[in-house]
Amino acid sequence: MDPVEAELSHGETYRLSVKVVIPVEAWLNDAIRQSVEVWAESLEGGLKGTAGIETDGVDVVAEDAISLADLRHLRRFELEYRSYSSDGAMRPADAE
Repeated sequence: MDPVEAELSHGETYRLSVKVVIPVEAWLNDAIRQSVEVWAESLEGGLKGTAGIETDGVDVVAEDAISLADLRHLRRFELEYRSYSSDGAMRPADAE
């Protein structure tokens, strides 16, 4: 079994480092970036409060700040159901 896909034994802790990657245009829009950062802080708080998970933090970065070397160490987790509206608030994509 692939060690990355394997379940941890009872009592072991998952260690996460989360990067929320957004388009450069969203990064340059202060309202959108700040909304995403607030959401990321909420995600980090939820992860820190979850037994069996330790996190190195949740960082928001622009897509042009991610290198191929970074991608070798990342596992992609799609959150495409999240969207930003023109006012910068993050909402489920179907809410618009």
